[in-house]
Amino acid sequence: MKKFDFVEVVSKATGSTKTDTKKFYDAMTVVITDSIKKGEEVILQDLFTIKPVRRSARVGRNPMTGASVNIPAKLTVSVKLSPKIKKALN
Repeated sequence: MKKFDFVEVVSKATGSTKTDTKKFYDAMTVVITDSIKKGEEVILQDLFTIKPVRRSARVGRNPMTGASVNIPAKLTVSVKLSPKIKKALN
């Protein structure tokens, strides 16, 4: 499901306009991104938990040549589904 489809389905389910639903979606994206950048965990009950994870710099290997490659440190995320969604999937 892409953003357009998501906005359409949610707007029909809530009875709100697609414009309002898109604004909410965009605002939610900004809030979650800003929280992760600050190192904060985002917990949306009944959906998921997003936890920021710092990966330290390391040396990797190019599988084709065997040459050493420096991999820089970066911020990534770990996403854990809620028990409610896990139960619905099984």
